[in-house]
Amino acid sequence: MNSTRLLFFVLCLSLRFSEKGDFPQEFRMEANSKETIVLYSQGKSKPFPDLRSAFEVIIHDANAGYPSSLKDTSMCSGFTISEAEAIEVLSHVRPISGAEWHHLFYHLPCQVIGEIRQDGYTYDLEINGGAWLTISSADSSQRFGSFELKYDSLFLTNVERETSLSAE
Repeated sequence: MNSTRLLFFVLCLSLRFSEKGDFPQEFRMEANSKETIVLYSQGKSKPFPDLRSAFEVIIHDANAGYPSSLKDTSMCSGFTISEAEAIEVLSHVRPISGAEWHHLFYHLPCQVIGEIRQDGYTYDLEINGGAWLTISSADSSQRFGSFELKYDSLFLTNVERETSLSAE
């Protein structure tokens, strides 16, 4: 009985979206693509922050709370990023795919928690010591990576660059 109701609910949502024309175009991605697709709802959700426009960062906490296979969190003591440093880094990061996140960045237990404020909206911000970060709203999240050498000193580890991969 419950599975029938769930199926009916999903079918109704699908029909509603197609009738409204929210997704009028078909798109395809090649396997192993590095493209990032951001879908925006045409409902009441807020837009994602534009990191090339003015925004404010408020840092709330630095902790060793991110799930990691590393059990020793002593490396996290002293890891912090100031609000000014966060704004500078955020202005130069780029979106990363799940494959890039998995293969190019360390997933450390160290993180800085804060928020981004822009145009009256507030977004959750988590900066990992592994040179990547997540920006989230109530209905979406996106990961970004720091690839520029000049920001390496702000993190505990850095992105695996092609030069470091070819040296092994």
